[in-house]
Amino acid sequence: MSFIPKLIKIIQVRMDSPLEKAANEFLFEKLQWKDSMKDDSFNPTLDVKLDLNELTRIKNEHTDLPTARILENNSNRYTYRRHPHQIYKLMTEVSKIMGGFAVPTGLYYYPPGGACGWHTNSNNPGERYYLVWTKESGKSFFRYYDNEKDEIVTQYDKKGWALKKFKVCDKKLLWHCVGSDTTRISIGFKLNNNHVLNGKLNLYDDYFNGKEMTKNECFINNFIIGAHSTLGKSDRCDWSVKHDMMGRLPLILIDDILFETSTEEIPINLISWKSKDTPEFKNYKCVNTDNYLPIVVVPTKLNPHDCLFRAIDGSHRLCKLREEGADTVKCFILDEDRFLKTIVNTPLNIPEPVILKKHITEQHLENIIDKKSKIRGKVIKHLIKTTPLSNADRFKYSITKLSNDNVYMYSKESLTYGILLINLEENPLTFYFIHMGCSFTIEKGEILMFPLSCEPYGYTKLYEHTVDRKCKVFKLVSYVNI
Repeated sequence: MSFIPKLIKIIQVRMDSPLEKAANEFLFEKLQWKDSMKDDSFNPTLDVKLDLNELTRIKNEHTDLPTARILENNSNRYTYRRHPHQIYKLMTEVSKIMGGFAVPTGLYYYPPGGACGWHTNSNNPGERYYLVWTKESGKSFFRYYDNEKDEIVTQYDKKGWALKKFKVCDKKLLWHCVGSDTTRISIGFKLNNNHVLNGKLNLYDDYFNGKEMTKNECFINNFIIGAHSTLGKSDRCDWSVKHDMMGRLPLILIDDILFETSTEEIPINLISWKSKDTPEFKNYKCVNTDNYLPIVVVPTKLNPHDCLFRAIDGSHRLCKLREEGADTVKCFILDEDRFLKTIVNTPLNIPEPVILKKHITEQHLENIIDKKSKIRGKVIKHLIKTTPLSNADRFKYSITKLSNDNVYMYSKESLTYGILLINLEENPLTFYFIHMGCSFTIEKGEILMFPLSCEPYGYTKLYEHTVDRKCKVFKLVSYVNI
């Protein structure tokens, strides 16, 4: 095959200060090395051959080798996941230089003795940039084969950061490899202006700068702030996984999945998702499925429907797609082991209920008892705002009635802040909380204030069972996202 020299020439690109600052911040501050490990198959005793004889042997046996790891003992390095929430600032700076939206294609760490054997990248053609950091000069290199001269060309790395670019063609193969006798880290980038994150990286700035973010029509916005709960019951189904894994999985911890280049079409009937049986719990009618973000599913039987897959993101899209008659859905696949390891355990540090005596005036009581009263809701809101345990005076709260006229939940958007139990009966009422093993009795006109943690775990379900008119039994089951 003939080569065009300009296609294989490695061009050194100047590192400007914003790019170098972003690169240092990512590599030495943002990157969570332990949690981001994808492949730890480095073998310090393995010697990957990178000479011309080895290349000739590989070409004779394989003709083309898109990736080095296809061939046994041809790759010896650590591979790391690329998380947008860690690398988005670096993506922004590289995009300015590349003149489009730069997507990271690989993140590799070469210890001394590390190597990436001969390969072509023919399965991923196009111009690419590599940010390379080395601990020492002249001890690591990029090597490629010059077909016209029938020789290999070796370019040694200098200490510190360097930005290099080259072009890969699927027809004019560029055989190349990497070797290192020092610490070497490389981050590959390729232009992809159609990527789902294009134009959305500012949302990560909003997230980390503490800007208030709420769910909207933007899939990426909802992914960044979203979480999958494993805290027990929700939508009348049990979504717990294991007794010691009661918590939530913030989707931002798996946002590297957004860089996956392939998805799978999975039959919708093989997927278990929240509100699959109770779609009325979901406000999914406004979801646009013309160009939707793929659903994130886990191949696991840990789901209440005994399906092959458990959806951890995309329940609204699934409800809408099923309604539209879709048989299959596009999915990202997250393996079960990583799913379980990424769950953040959430202890329920629930404060004790407090009785607020003489909190309701006779007029308040009359307005609450009268279900037809036009100011009934306003009175209840007024009581909540004047409750010393709430911060309702600083927020606009919504009030939700729970199962009977004595119980109200107050919340801000999707966050539940507390339960207000008001005795409107002539006789005393006793409330027994199973999870705390204690009971509280309140007289007519008194309030039992049950404050809840303000952590963003979605609505809090308070399950009620009436034993008799004088005693009500409550069990706080879980924090859940619905």
